[in-house]
Amino acid sequence: NQDIAEPSTLDVENATKAFSKAILLDESICDAWENRAACYAYIKKYSLAITDFIHAVSCHPTHASNYLARGKSYLESGNPEQAISDFNTAIELDALLIEAFMQRGYAFSKTEKYTAAIGDFIKVTESKNKFTAKVVSSATYPQ
Repeated sequence: NQDIAEPSTLDVENATKAFSKAILLDESICDAWENRAACYAYIKKYSLAITDFIHAVSCHPTHASNYLARGKSYLESGNPEQAISDFNTAIELDALLIEAFMQRGYAFSKTEKYTAAIGDFIKVTESKNKFTAKVVSSATYPQ
């Protein structure tokens, strides 16, 4: 079992430059916007990440993962209300995206909406219990 190394800041900055070049060549390359936004978020440049995720969402308005990622950037930049809006959209698009419930619960707690936060955390716990039960029930055991 080998550990996967975390990318260095230099690697992420080089990747960011490569995605920037791709965007300059062709602004319609949605993956470049998504990937550069993810790089910005990784190095905690949340305002730049949000700007790129806005482009990514306009390219792929039905990709729940873009709303989830943008919501996380909003949350990290101190805007939990906007984050909640994005997490709501992510959940509308993919009700099985458990991380969106987890992040929304955290955002609710930041806005002192504790009942809503607890509701989301319960959903996360229930989904993990269902997943664990499904994995255990489908497991085969030696005779």
